Formats: sequence, C-alpha cells, structure tokens
Amino acid sequence: MDETTVASDLPASPMKSSERRRSRANSRVHFPEDVHDSNISPSSEQNSMIDVNLGFLQTHHVYEVHFTVQDTVAGPVTTSIDRQVILKSLEAFPTQDQTGHDIIITLLGHKDGIIHESFKLTSKTNLDQTVTIMLHTKLLGKDQGTPLLKDGIHVVGVEDSHDDSESSDASSIAD
Repeated sequence: MDETTVASDLPASPMKSSERRRSRANSRVHFPEDVHDSNISPSSEQNSMIDVNLGFLQTHHVYEVHFTVQDTVAGPVTTSIDRQVILKSLEAFPTQDQTGHDIIITLLGHKDGIIHESFKLTSKTNLDQTVTIMLHTKLLGKDQGTPLLKDGIHVVGVEDSHDDSESSDASSIAD
C-alpha cells in the first residue's frame, strides 16, 4: 500500500483560491505614486508656493540634498528659513536658463515622524518677488528600516544618537 499523500486526498480549504487572492490584494499597503519616484519632483509654483517631497529619511543622519525648482523669482535671491527643525543650511543659485533656482540644503533630524518645513527665496532686486518652498519628509527612527534615497539626496554623515543603553552595557562589562 502506497502511503504517499496526493493533493486531492487533502481536505478542501474552506476558502477558494480566488477568494485568497482577493483578500491578499486588499491587504496590500498603497503609497502615493510620487513615493516610488526615484527623482525629487517639485510641484509647479502655485500662489507663490512650491511643494517638494523628499521621501523617507533616517533620524540622526546628515543629508545633502540637491534639486531644482521652476519659479517666478528672477536672478539672485536671499534665503530665509521659517522654522528651523531639520534644515541646517541652505543655498540657492539661479539656473542657467533663468527659469528657476538650483537648491542645495543640508538636513538633520532628531525625532522620527512626518516633517513639513519651509523656506523662502526672495529676489535681491525686487523684494516683492518671493516664493516659499515647502519640504515634506518622513523621518524613520533607529529600528524602522533603511530608506531608499531619491536621486539628489546623499548621506554625508551620521550623528551619535547618544543611546544610554550602549554606555550602560559598556560600564557593566568593565566592572
């Protein structure tokens, strides 16, 4: 007598295979399309405002970010940061075709969560010409994974997180 179990000998699953596929399809996480875009794609200027989605970044990492915005502020600009949370430095240069500005920023975040931070570009020759750039990012904490960085974003350093558990472990080993 053959003791090999054949798939047809197994009890039938109470759920049909099409139902299993449908239930799995409904359980997937769906992200906005621009989350998967590997480029930093600033929005078009509307009401003197431009949104820039930087995607996912990690806390305690220093990032240098390069991107270009198309704006109505002509020529050289002065910069001002509205509320400094993660933005550590900011430079802006007119593009060669004079249709916008090349932006270079340095970021460092200490607390995980969703961050919205803005800065302004103001024309040096006409103070009425101003555009606000709003940065959007999700900062991931220590154990929340490693993000895939968009083109134009580079890690330039990692800051110590001053984790007390590491120092207490080291002192207990030394005793």
